[in-house]
Amino acid sequence: MESQLSPPTAPRKDDPKIIFGWCMYDWANSAYITIAVGLLPVYFATAIIGPGGLTFRGTHYAADTLWALMVGSADLIAFVCAPVLGAIADFSAAKKRFLLFFAYVGS
Repeated sequence: MESQLSPPTAPRKDDPKIIFGWCMYDWANSAYITIAVGLLPVYFATAIIGPGGLTFRGTHYAADTLWALMVGSADLIAFVCAPVLGAIADFSAAKKRFLLFFAYVGS
């Protein structure tokens, strides 16, 4: 006996739930980009480091240079760790726990 499975249907283009979901995604993404790209570097440069920069082991670093080094270092760490942590989550059937843990730690 063959089962009669119907092919999946594509979501409607004008579905209000889909439009609302995309609006919320765009709103949240816009806020994140505004803060991460526009406000955090300025705050870091003025409140954390100061206008004069920072001298470390005889070398003077401007605030924007330090910001770039920190962001680049964080990206490198994520680049190295993400495949390993993804494989661990996949093979240990702990995807949801990993998601919850890293979402909590990252917030």
